[in-house]
Amino acid sequence: MYSLNPEIMKNRHIFIFIPIVILMLPACSQKQTKPRDNTGTHDAVQAVQTPESPAKDKSLLDILSLYRARRYESVADAIASPDTVYKLVLHGQKLGNIPPEIAELKYLNSLDMAFNELTEVPPCIKYLEYLQGLYLNGNMITEIPSFVYGYRYLSGLDISENQLTRVSPDIQKLYRLTVLNLRANKLTEVPAEIYHLRQLKSLHLDHNQLAEIPEGITSLTNLTNLRLEHNQLTDFPDELGYMVQLEELWLQGNPIPLKRISYLRAKLPATRIRF
Repeated sequence: MYSLNPEIMKNRHIFIFIPIVILMLPACSQKQTKPRDNTGTHDAVQAVQTPESPAKDKSLLDILSLYRARRYESVADAIASPDTVYKLVLHGQKLGNIPPEIAELKYLNSLDMAFNELTEVPPCIKYLEYLQGLYLNGNMITEIPSFVYGYRYLSGLDISENQLTRVSPDIQKLYRLTVLNLRANKLTEVPAEIYHLRQLKSLHLDHNQLAEIPEGITSLTNLTNLRLEHNQLTDFPDELGYMVQLEELWLQGNPIPLKRISYLRAKLPATRIRF
């Protein structure tokens, strides 16, 4: 299974302008029908599988294969050969709407729609069942639609810098997530179900309006990077002090008493605690 590295998610891309023909395509709509089944070319696709991937899912690329895969930066170019497209980067193109033809890219593994002035997650991407990485940061999205929680292979989700006010308990369905970035939204709480994401390595909840962290965080036994800075936290569960696997813990910009920070530093001497 392809596991997304937080550093990869910060990478900057080189962008090109989309040809005018793309801008004139009809926008994604709720009435989008399921894409046609383009048979015949799938068997020719060479993909490397990970042990976690079922044998039938040959369209899942591992991290190295996905890195080497061609990066498309135009929907027009991508839909010219939809069955061979694994990576589409529309980052920073300010599209406003996403062309519905994107639904034809049924073997897409990585989709970057960051900074496109989107007000919703485009409904036409709901059939992209092989998505492992979804980047929606820097838009104006107010909610995560239910179909996103159905992406069974998703390992990285970045929906930071949007307008989210809540996260559904259905987040627990994305059990393969290793990176979840919800920073810079308008969240006042997070559901305890987030702790069911046992494969999480990096969790970004910073720059929100969180007043507390639910108990149960020690369930995230693989978590190494926890970002909680610039919220409204006055305290944290004592169990946070038992998360010895943490490499970095960000708490600055919260009205937490210094004695509580001292408690953490005594409990987690190997953790880099930023306060």
